[in-house]
Amino acid sequence: MITCPKCHRQVQPKRLCIYCGEVLSSTPVSVQGRDAMGWLQEGLHAEQGMQHDKAIQCFDNALKIDGKHALAWGEKARAHAARGERDEAVRCLNEALAIDPNDGTNKSLRARLAQMPQGLPPGRPATASVSNATGWQEREYAALAGAQLYGDLELVKSPSEILATNWMCAVPPHHGWPGAPREVVANVYTKDGRAFAFYFTPDVKSVPTTRVTDEDLAGWGALLQGGRASAVYLGANVVWSPTARHRIDVVNERLERLAARPEARIHLIVVAG
Repeated sequence: MITCPKCHRQVQPKRLCIYCGEVLSSTPVSVQGRDAMGWLQEGLHAEQGMQHDKAIQCFDNALKIDGKHALAWGEKARAHAARGERDEAVRCLNEALAIDPNDGTNKSLRARLAQMPQGLPPGRPATASVSNATGWQEREYAALAGAQLYGDLELVKSPSEILATNWMCAVPPHHGWPGAPREVVANVYTKDGRAFAFYFTPDVKSVPTTRVTDEDLAGWGALLQGGRASAVYLGANVVWSPTARHRIDVVNERLERLAARPEARIHLIVVAG
C-alpha cells in the first residue's frame, strides 16, 4: 500500500488513485505480467538456487516498477555481494537505507562490506569450462581452498571464522559456492589487509596466460600500491604457466619501483592435494 499525495488515503500502487483519480506514478505497474512483489519473490527463489545473475535481473524488474522498494534494493545488494561485487553491493545498500534507514540487517551488511577496500576485483561469470565442471571437482577444490585459508596461509583461524571475517568468501560454509562456480570463485579479504583470490580451471595442466585478466591485475596492483592490501595471494588448482607468472612479475616489479612495502606483492600458489 502507498499513500495518495492528494487525498492521503492508503491505496494499492496503481497508476491512478481509486478515490480521487490522482496520478500516482508514471512507472509501469507490472513487467512481463508480474508486479514488484512477484519479481521480488522470483528473485529470492533464484537466490536460494544460487542463481545470482538471474536474481539480479528479477530485482531490477521489481525496481523498474517501484524504484523505492527497499527490499528489492537490499536483496540486489546481497546478490552482488555473493558475486564478489563489493562496490555495487554498497551502492544498492545505500539506496535501500535511504528509503528505510532503520533496517538493521542492511546497516550490518554495509558495515561489514565497508571493512573491505573499494576496487576489490569482482568475481566474473563462469565460462563453459567452469560451469560444466563436475560436482566432485568443485567440492574437491572447495575443500582444498578452504584448507588453505585456515591451514598453510592462516588467513583465518578456523572454518567457522570465514563468514565472520570475510563476507565475500565463496568457500564453505558460505552459500556462494555450491552450484555457483565462478571464474574467480572467491575474493577473500582479511582484517589485516591480506587478500586471496581462487582461480579454478578444470581439465588443463597449467593456468592459461589470460586466466587472470588485465582488470584483475590492475585492481590487485592498485590495492597494494595504495596500501589498502598488505599482500595478495592468487591460488589455482593447477601450476601457473611461465607466461602467467611473467605477467605477475611485471606487476611486482612495478610495485618495487614505486617503493611499495616489501611484503606488498602478489604471491602465486597452487591449491592442490
